[in-house]
Amino acid sequence: YFDSFLPTLLLYPAERPQYRSIRGKYVVGVDIAKERAMSQIYGPEHLLRLIAYLPHLVAYSELDAGSTEIIQEYLNELLWFV
Repeated sequence: YFDSFLPTLLLYPAERPQYRSIRGKYVVGVDIAKERAMSQIYGPEHLLRLIAYLPHLVAYSELDAGSTEIIQEYLNELLWFV
């Protein structure tokens, strides 16, 4: 989820030029051999933004109630850790 939602949901407008620069370097640019996932570059503040969006994303997914509860339990544990 993180890497796919980063450019559209998790970045503020002021952060998007930096994202394009990083993506240009590691995904399509000169350092493509050193390709890195954006989740390896962006930090905990972006992860917390994803966690804030997850209830909305899960609500529109096709997950059953049991899977939704498991996700909620893991997120609660993660938030207590953070």
